[in-house]
Amino acid sequence: MEEWRNISPQDNFILTSDYFISDLERNALDILYQPIIGINAYALINNLWRMYERDKDFELHVNFELLAYLNIGIQSFYEARLKLEGAGLVKTYVNDNHRYVYKLIKPLDINQFFSDDLLSVTLLQTIGENRYEDIVNDVITDNYDLEKYNDISKNFLQVFHIKNSELSNTPKDVSEAKSLVVNSTKPGANDVNSDDDFDFSLVLSILEQSFVNISDVKKNHHLIKSEHLLYGINEPEMARFIEKATNVNNNVFDPNKLKLLVDRDFANNNVNLNEDNRKSYVANDDNNLNQGEKQIVNMAKEFSPLDFLQGLKKQVDGFVHDNEIRTIRDVMDVSVLKPEVINMVTYHIIIDQKKSGLSRNLFTTIADNWSQKGIRTAEDAISEIRNRKKTSDEKKREHKRSYHKPIKEELPDWAKNNDAKDNSVKKDKKNTQDKDSIPDESRKKELEDKLKRIRSWGKK
Repeated sequence: MEEWRNISPQDNFILTSDYFISDLERNALDILYQPIIGINAYALINNLWRMYERDKDFELHVNFELLAYLNIGIQSFYEARLKLEGAGLVKTYVNDNHRYVYKLIKPLDINQFFSDDLLSVTLLQTIGENRYEDIVNDVITDNYDLEKYNDISKNFLQVFHIKNSELSNTPKDVSEAKSLVVNSTKPGANDVNSDDDFDFSLVLSILEQSFVNISDVKKNHHLIKSEHLLYGINEPEMARFIEKATNVNNNVFDPNKLKLLVDRDFANNNVNLNEDNRKSYVANDDNNLNQGEKQIVNMAKEFSPLDFLQGLKKQVDGFVHDNEIRTIRDVMDVSVLKPEVINMVTYHIIIDQKKSGLSRNLFTTIADNWSQKGIRTAEDAISEIRNRKKTSDEKKREHKRSYHKPIKEELPDWAKNNDAKDNSVKKDKKNTQDKDSIPDESRKKELEDKLKRIRSWGKK
């Protein structure tokens, strides 16, 4: 059963947060977050902040307030809430009495947003390269070149006089306040999933012989692993992209340029799928799989979800749509499914069900169903597809067995008599026609005599 069905319009909720949202953060929400989360989620988060700002002492609300104000249903509300959770804007808690707490997390400011690789890459995929570059140019402030200037600023202790005893022995009130602040501070967005198969040190070793500033690359470790996770880029390819994203004049690495280069390369269908670069994989338990299924499983494990989708689309002479990329990305953000299982969902829809593309509703429904069933590997997905097909075939056979030809109704006596008469008349008529069509012996002899005379005329 879908999880949204467990939510009622009469469920209570409380709003809480560690801070109030500023105008700058609202600006980031409007410009940067809105394209990613969509209109319903954008309206929901704005309404939640407004409610929180006027609330007093954790005021109790009901979901119906939100549904009525936003004019949406429970399912749309649940989907919007998931997007806010995935974007790091809301944390949701619930107790045994089905009372919810929505903790509002302030949006990242503009600089923090573009430093967060998942958010900035998702924005790029959502709005396209040209619009992304426009936003970066509009919101990122250029730094004035201070290289020829000397810094003569005074530090804190040079301006303010604090007792040495106060610094060495921090007052109790200050320590308690510091503890409260540290414990309540949470990161604004979700961290990138760890990916142990990507050797970042190998990338660095490849780049050591190049002109790239290694320290810049290390600072963007998070971004580089995010790009690998989303696009399946291996270590040598990543080093090549990093070199292209580095200014040869000053050796400065540009992380935004790396995002654009990778996105452009994927959009142009130039992702390297060379056999030499594929990872060798041997399934641990695939004795029950036939040869074709083994190949499908291996492909699902080898390629990233976007590369796998692109390969299937080429196979059916199609092309990848932006909304398909967003669908896969959104499901990966909110689900626990591995990339190999995501690939099997794609395969099931495009190849098994012969769909022309990935419908968002169908894709999320299947992914959610498989997640609830505990499907964690491509082999599990093959078994699930088999079971579905077996169940479907059994239903068809059962339907055939339950189908009977219509029973001919028994005719009444008067109809039988008339029917018998009609058949008798038809039979007599047919017999008469048959008799007329067969000549008797005398007729045959007459015809033979005529033929003899005709032949004799010819001889004379």
